[in-house]
Amino acid sequence: SSRSAAGDRIGSAMAAIQKAASTTPKDRKHADVLRIKAGHMLTFDHLASNRGVTERQIARRVLRKSMARSTGCLSLPLTIAYFGFYITSVRLHEDITNVYFLESTVRNRLDAMFADAHTTNAVWDALLSTESGKFMDVFFSHVDMYGQLQATNITEDIWGDRGLVLSYNQIQGAVEFKQWRSETSDYGKPYSCSSDVTCALCRSNEGFQTIHNTINRAPIDRECNGARRLQEEESEDAESSEFLANDEFHPRRLHLGRPELRSSFPRASDQKVNDTFHFWLYPAEAREQISDRLRYYHERGWIDHQTEVIEIRMYLMNAELGRNRLEQLTVTLRFSEAGSVYYERDLQCYFLQFFYGNLSMLADGMFFIMLVLNTAYRLHGMWSAFLQSKLFRHLLNLHMAWEWLMILTGWWTIYGYYNMMFNWEPALLDALEPVHRRGWELGPERIAEVENLFDKGHIAAEGLASLRVVVAQYSVMLMFRFFVSFGSQPRLAIVLNTMKNLLTD
Repeated sequence: SSRSAAGDRIGSAMAAIQKAASTTPKDRKHADVLRIKAGHMLTFDHLASNRGVTERQIARRVLRKSMARSTGCLSLPLTIAYFGFYITSVRLHEDITNVYFLESTVRNRLDAMFADAHTTNAVWDALLSTESGKFMDVFFSHVDMYGQLQATNITEDIWGDRGLVLSYNQIQGAVEFKQWRSETSDYGKPYSCSSDVTCALCRSNEGFQTIHNTINRAPIDRECNGARRLQEEESEDAESSEFLANDEFHPRRLHLGRPELRSSFPRASDQKVNDTFHFWLYPAEAREQISDRLRYYHERGWIDHQTEVIEIRMYLMNAELGRNRLEQLTVTLRFSEAGSVYYERDLQCYFLQFFYGNLSMLADGMFFIMLVLNTAYRLHGMWSAFLQSKLFRHLLNLHMAWEWLMILTGWWTIYGYYNMMFNWEPALLDALEPVHRRGWELGPERIAEVENLFDKGHIAAEGLASLRVVVAQYSVMLMFRFFVSFGSQPRLAIVLNTMKNLLTD
């Protein structure tokens, strides 16, 4: 009778637990929650007292949890090693400290150079003035700190110190001034030649007609000392003349172009290269000849109301700090329709030697090996899920998606390194070699070699700029990977759980 009474009590208790479990979570009372917890305890107690009877689903759940915890504990040191090798590899390739010493000084000089230029004439003043800190003084000084003229070629292999910028950087080839306009027709004010340099520019009409027209137009047969007018336009545009004559009525302030404003700027990429207007400055020439070139374009009105974008680009070589590097310096002036001018400067450093040393090769090799092993491990897991007909569920797992995103980004980084080592670097060195072979004999007659250097350098700099964005973002992604390993360890999971609970705030 006592056993039957106990059985009745257990039966009634289980019925109450079953009834509480059948209610929706919204309608459950506090007593129902307690009954459900009691049912869990009774179930586990029953499984513990009957060793031969084990629920398969619970055993699998416990085993999976244990395996996940073990995997997380083992992945933490591997994650630290993977992150360490990657950061070491990037740091040695980029040589951040020495690059900062170079680029920060150049940026400060450029900002000081264009900070007070609020009109078009002020921009020309910053380019033409010989005052200390201006464009001519910084990039075409041609004298050293003692006031002595800088030497050109000392030997066939030594370039001398001509074209030095801020003591340690040397201009390579020439300096390009390029302009995008709202119209591609020829333009320019009348001009009377006063020197051999301006006479040659006047005959070729360089800078005032597109590259395409310059190639396909016969030389102009006119007397050089006469008033030079355009072939196709006999009268000067009245609106342009008024704009250039009274520049103060069209103030164009120079602001640092911020990324959020770029959508409002005219796009230089909308026009093809053949639709641009450009001219060159040659460091091999005397400073007076370079000033004559710039003054010629100023007096003929190279910048007018149809100017949209102006780009000044040059290449600086620095072999004093660390590995030999080539720095692409680009100054961009964007003319908005509202009348303001927005100033941007961009420097892209390209190393002419890929590896920093043995440590760099070791870091790259270990990073590559760990990436291959991680990829093989994740492919094995994907294949196992496929054999169990759970591939779709496997790929939809947030952790797996994050892992594959990091793997693919890692391989994209390796692909960028491959391009740097086997594509961009050889092409850039091949383009740089004839420029060095000519030394300071480079002039308008050798412009094809300079253009080849600029084309190859621009391709390498664009690819490297995109790769640097991926490299920077990949380091942040790897830092977030630590939280996955933290979640598998009870004590470290406190940090992760705290951050998870704070997300609502």
